[in-house]
Amino acid sequence: MATHIALLRGINVGKAKRIAMADLRTLVAELGHRKVRTLLNSGNVVFDAAHSGTVKLAREIEAAIGERFGFVVNVVVVSAADFAAVVDENPLRGIITNPARFLVAFTARPATLAKAAALTQQAWATDQL
Repeated sequence: MATHIALLRGINVGKAKRIAMADLRTLVAELGHRKVRTLLNSGNVVFDAAHSGTVKLAREIEAAIGERFGFVVNVVVVSAADFAAVVDENPLRGIITNPARFLVAFTARPATLAKAAALTQQAWATDQL
């Protein structure tokens, strides 16, 4: 079994799309995953999965949420190894002075990142991208 992180977009923000973390842990465990844990009320789930197909894992969780809770949630699943590599290989890692102001984003569709490419060409003054 390999450890994975599921990142759920837009749950528990405001009054819509509310999921108790205990219910989310139960749902992911019922899909056959082990060592399921959540982070605060964020909708981030860490779990061990028997298979490592991140797209398939994401779709399974999305479908189960739709069936159980009656709404659509976008889910991105990243292996713990890939997540660690993002941290280790981050070119800004050595200059971060305030981790609370540091953001890493994941997307289920890498082609959408092309839309943000122009942002990397802009001057950001004291910020960096």
